Amino acid sequence: MVGGTDSGAAGRCSRRRVVAPGRDSWMRVGAIALFSWGILACVSFGSLADADGTRTTLEPKCSAVNLGAECWKELAAKPGCHVWDSRHDPERAVDWSGQCAGAVIVGEGTLTWTSDRRSLEQTGTAENGKRHGRWVSHGANGEVAEGPYVDGRRHGPWVSRAADGFVMEGTFVDGEMQGHWIWRKADGSVTAGPVVDGKRHGYWVRRQTDGTVFEGSFAEGKKHGRWLMHNGAVGSCTFVEFNHGDEIDSWEPPTGACPSSGSAAN
Repeated sequence: MVGGTDSGAAGRCSRRRVVAPGRDSWMRVGAIALFSWGILACVSFGSLADADGTRTTLEPKCSAVNLGAECWKELAAKPGCHVWDSRHDPERAVDWSGQCAGAVIVGEGTLTWTSDRRSLEQTGTAENGKRHGRWVSHGANGEVAEGPYVDGRRHGPWVSRAADGFVMEGTFVDGEMQGHWIWRKADGSVTAGPVVDGKRHGYWVRRQTDGTVFEGSFAEGKKHGRWLMHNGAVGSCTFVEFNHGDEIDSWEPPTGACPSSGSAAN
């Protein structure tokens, strides 16, 4: 009896151990599956929302803007990936050797801009699709330029060196040449003066190794007012009057009456 009771109890417990854990396991599996699906659904919908958000922020696209405008340009060999172009040229294609994320270039790499069978390679780091930090450019003509970008625009001190030895150095502010710039030729001549919004504006001086000095004012990129060409080697000089780039008069002072440097501004 005792043996039978124990046997029956053991049987019932055995059955409970077989059936109950199985039912609980399936319930747990179902709950886990449902919970996992919810997480995946949230991640998926969130990813789509992020992707949609990225797409909506990539405006304007270069296909919808005019020459010279700022826009998002699609890579030629990576459809769907874009780079911020600060001066759009519809005839210029671009490719990127680095990675793309969220429909834009990211990380380190090289941008290759190509137009009219000429190319320009720029190497540096991209953040959120825009050049940021120090970049180095190599042109097909041998020119090398280097300096910092901030949020897709040149910003800070830049130096450009041409294959023939010509060097330009100065500062960019928010994508435009600004402040004092110096141009040096391989023969030793130096030209220097102020730039405002990408154009020479103010008093410029060019000094050549033979002693010749050209000096005068620019107004929005054009010679304006009285200029002086001073040949220090022989003591002769010539005044030239300009009106927004057009030469309107010229004259030479009497022998021995040439003014000192800086007199063109007076």
